[in-house]
Amino acid sequence: MSACDRDSYLFLDIDGVLNSERFLYKTKKARDEVIEWNKELRLRHALDPEALGRLTVIMDRCRGEGFNTKIVMSTSWRLQNTVGDFRRAFIANGFSKELALRIIDKTPYRIDGDCTNRRGLEIQQWLDARWGAAQLPGAAATIPPRICILDDSRDFGHLLPHHVLTEWGDGLTDEHIDPCVRLLTLTTYSNLP
Repeated sequence: MSACDRDSYLFLDIDGVLNSERFLYKTKKARDEVIEWNKELRLRHALDPEALGRLTVIMDRCRGEGFNTKIVMSTSWRLQNTVGDFRRAFIANGFSKELALRIIDKTPYRIDGDCTNRRGLEIQQWLDARWGAAQLPGAAATIPPRICILDDSRDFGHLLPHHVLTEWGDGLTDEHIDPCVRLLTLTTYSNLP
């Protein structure tokens, strides 16, 4: 396999993944006193360092299996923040600079779709821009072999087999690590859960 054949892509949400109701409730008073309306501080204080630690485990395990996992931000936070904003906020919460540089892009925003597929359409648009849209009407959409969508929503349509569902109450937990790594290190689609 070439280096490019070992790439995998993690589409990452923040609310309900890298933060949670539990984390935000616990940190609310201290956060409210500091943040006010500073965009960068809001993002930095919205991230749970424990959840980022679990994300580090996912990235390290993929690297240990020889895969180059890249992160694409699919969170609604992407509408107000740049890739650089995400990198700085992740580093400020303990994510290594090396891993923060693996945050490579954000998905586009679309107003079409519905509650069953909007984010799935945004991710598919991002994939199509890099690997080309399906050439024939009715043909299957282009999906690279290894993607994982880590999100507490279910609006992914045809991409649901690539989704690891978290919950708003707890966010990213230890139980989500293995399913993410499995999707990011697939060798064939027959290995899909």
